Amino acid sequence: MAASALASTATGWHHCSETGCDFKSKNASDLTKHVANVHNIGVIWKYCSVTGCEYKSKNASDLTEHVAHVHNIGVIWKYCSVTGCEYKFIAKGSKYMRVPTGHFKREQHKIDFSCADASPDKSFCRIDFVLSYECGSYVFLEVDEHQHRFGYGGSLSCDGSPPAVDDVVGAHRDLGELAYEALRLAFMPWQRERRLAKERERTRIARLSSRLIAAGLYHSVARRRDGGIACWGENNVGQAPPDGVDGEFVATAAGNHHSLAIRRDGGIACWGDNSFNQAPPAGVAGDFVAIAAGYYHSIALRRDGSIACWGENADGQAPPAGVDGDFVAIAAGYQHSIALRRDGGIACWGSNNHGQAPRRNGVVGDFVAIDAGWRHSIALRHDGSIACWGRNANGEAPPDGVAGDFVAIAAGLHHSLAIRRNGGIACWGRNNHGQAPPNGVDGDFVAIAAGHSHSIALRRDGSIACWGGNANGQAPPGGVAGPFRLQDL
Repeated sequence: MAASALASTATGWHHCSETGCDFKSKNASDLTKHVANVHNIGVIWKYCSVTGCEYKSKNASDLTEHVAHVHNIGVIWKYCSVTGCEYKFIAKGSKYMRVPTGHFKREQHKIDFSCADASPDKSFCRIDFVLSYECGSYVFLEVDEHQHRFGYGGSLSCDGSPPAVDDVVGAHRDLGELAYEALRLAFMPWQRERRLAKERERTRIARLSSRLIAAGLYHSVARRRDGGIACWGENNVGQAPPDGVDGEFVATAAGNHHSLAIRRDGGIACWGDNSFNQAPPAGVAGDFVAIAAGYYHSIALRRDGSIACWGENADGQAPPAGVDGDFVAIAAGYQHSIALRRDGGIACWGSNNHGQAPRRNGVVGDFVAIDAGWRHSIALRHDGSIACWGRNANGEAPPDGVAGDFVAIAAGLHHSLAIRRNGGIACWGRNNHGQAPPNGVDGDFVAIAAGHSHSIALRRDGSIACWGGNANGQAPPGGVAGPFRLQDL
């Protein structure tokens, strides 16, 4: 949102005496007195003196958020919680401010407004999302030259180490239901930003994880920083071309011997084995926001919440007519498919010979992410614990689930993975090739994927760690340098 757009939605800046407000001012020095403004989300910002601050709100629930904004007069508005508030002045030439860690939505000030996703007044273009940055109480953000946005250049930095900024961008907190849905909106209204809690953070990381990297039977794929797809591992039917796949993609998926990627325009590109029409070379047209690849079938989530299916359907895993509903996430296993409803429950269809896809009632719960393996399924709850069902011959789906504070999950052939909130990875299930070490994998990871007998994970620095079977080069022990994309377009 441009500064001018913000000002137009407000009731005005009121410079007051100690007892009242009766005239306006845009002089930052006036803020040693009383300043109040009604923001468009219904919050009254009220600055009282250099050493104190009060605020009121038309909606008390709004004050459970943290929001920071550098106004065009150079003031950082920051309301903190229902019990306190802070603010700082940023003088011209000042470089950094500190804000609480969390999710920030990038927007970039443009001179050329030819970008595809622009704000309504064409003053800002959508660029990226950034994952939550857990490094203590604060992160550094740069104040831009216009003094009305705070920004960062490529990454957030821990308190004590400001980032080297290469570009100047704007940012504000984003609390959209789906990362990709929020992405495709040209402008995110402030009134949709309701609360930022662990559950929201967990939801975002879990759903971003499934877009960044993917592991097939014996191949792996990852989104490059330029929007293309990098591929490595088995390429006997073109599922992992060594030179990758160029394009502007926002998500990727890997099946048995085929791969998929969503283009920025919502269509799907397909490559690899197409023996069951699971990867038509011409791709699949539509307005899709998520994809999943099974053994010989593929499914895709439309923006309207319904699901398209194609490929093998011997067990009902990919009905040609698709699946209607209000879904927010999908996953595909060997011969079954599952989908997360907006209400947190899970719908299942396809083979259920091991209880991996209970079709009648699905799985009831309060889930935020799902994945499907060979004949098992797993789901991440709001509280960070994991539910498992289906085949458990190798311990891949313990009936009692897995307790912990997890933020992302992945299901492979006979093993499962989960990222802990601290960035480490827990593993369980079959470990005959080292794909699921019982002690887990230490590191600072933001995304994971599990294949037949290998596992891959994206580090916060943009590199990829690999472990497990590597007979086809799908999991090189030294990993893959990248750097790969950490932010969702």
